Amino acid sequence: MTSETNPFLIRPMSTSLVLPTNSVRRIISHCDGDSKLHPLRDTVRIIANTGMCPAQLANLSIFDIDSEGRQLFICPTSAHGTIRRVPIQQKTHATLLALHVWRDKSHFVLGSQADARIQEAASQFSTLALPLTGRRASLYFLHLSFEHRLMSTRIPIAVGDHLLGFHSLGWTLRNLHVNPEREAELVRGTIKHFLEEL
Repeated sequence: MTSETNPFLIRPMSTSLVLPTNSVRRIISHCDGDSKLHPLRDTVRIIANTGMCPAQLANLSIFDIDSEGRQLFICPTSAHGTIRRVPIQQKTHATLLALHVWRDKSHFVLGSQADARIQEAASQFSTLALPLTGRRASLYFLHLSFEHRLMSTRIPIAVGDHLLGFHSLGWTLRNLHVNPEREAELVRGTIKHFLEEL
């Protein structure tokens, strides 16, 4: 059976660079107990729930957050990528807004020193990963874990490709040969079957 006859096929992928969901929760819970690690907790939560790469989070602007539609516009890291729209749920949305409130007047969510903050979070994450998860890991593992979790849902595989940045939304909809009613149905289905927040 192909993806054309069954759009809900689970895409196989290597799990060698994937952090189990309980490991991600363990890191977030540990950071909850130390106020100095709250920025790391928020970084982990955002990447784990949106699939952003660390560089994309560093470049994320407050204007990329659609608060009314509860979605995030994530820009590609290269000229060959595509902007993707990812649903964001309440906890992720609140975390993004809270991060920006505490920053300087920069439009970047992490402020004008975003790159430095990502580097600090990356260093802290690497230090904590081994004792808390039993393995060495980087922030990029969270991006791959998002992909693994997404491909385990009942989101149509073509829609999953868009959420992962492989294709534009227009390409995805044309590939699925959908009319406006079917498009609305896909959007509702994506939100319904979207990932549980961490």
